[in-house]
Amino acid sequence: MGSSQVLDAGLLEAADGEIWSFALENDWVIISKDDDFQFRASVSKLYPKIVWVRVGNCSKQKLLEIFKKHWDAIKQELEAGAFLVEVV
Repeated sequence: MGSSQVLDAGLLEAADGEIWSFALENDWVIISKDDDFQFRASVSKLYPKIVWVRVGNCSKQKLLEIFKKHWDAIKQELEAGAFLVEVV
């Protein structure tokens, strides 16, 4: 499971809806601190996989440490079919 950023996909200035559609069409996972994606999933019939990062404001270094610590569990949940994984 690799990763790309919205910048790499040409979606840096894209609205959430465009990112949502792109993720659905390309079987990508959205990783976001924004609760808009989680809310949208709760009212949608079809949605991409989402990793909702609920750690508040922190440095990029701290965020990378959190992912390093939890990545195996996140990946395992996604591979088991979870569509929403919360990282707290």
